[in-house]
Amino acid sequence: MPKFLDGAKLRQRLRTELRHSKSADIAVAFWGDGAADALGIQDGTKLRIVCNLMSGGTNPKEISKLQKRGAEVHQLNDLHAKIGVIGDMSFVGSSNMSANGLGAEGSAAHWQEANAVYSKARPEIAKMFNAYWEASKPITKEDLSAAT
Repeated sequence: MPKFLDGAKLRQRLRTELRHSKSADIAVAFWGDGAADALGIQDGTKLRIVCNLMSGGTNPKEISKLQKRGAEVHQLNDLHAKIGVIGDMSFVGSSNMSANGLGAEGSAAHWQEANAVYSKARPEIAKMFNAYWEASKPITKEDLSAAT
């Protein structure tokens, strides 16, 4: 049975899971300024991310930061999903990786979010992530420049 979490509680759970996991696959459409820090993403975690880079909801500087920390980041520019598998847990929900979606440290999010978190990795979520990964393309420096 999943736990249902708002954006701020999801941020806390993802941060904990990322700290203790060796790998993570996250397909979330929009990444805002400070998302990597809010989630505690550091060098060393095998992290694959699919985002929607070109629609204006993702901060290209944040994607560059994620790449510098070793994340493989791809773009799928019709992506609106918010799913992930981190270690043994998985999630599906409405929260983007942004201050509004996850709640800034010490303050409430501006959106009412709903996320289902499973303590065991769900194969159907992993399968969906892999389909997005296969359909996406790596983000280049040129892509980041075009997105600004």
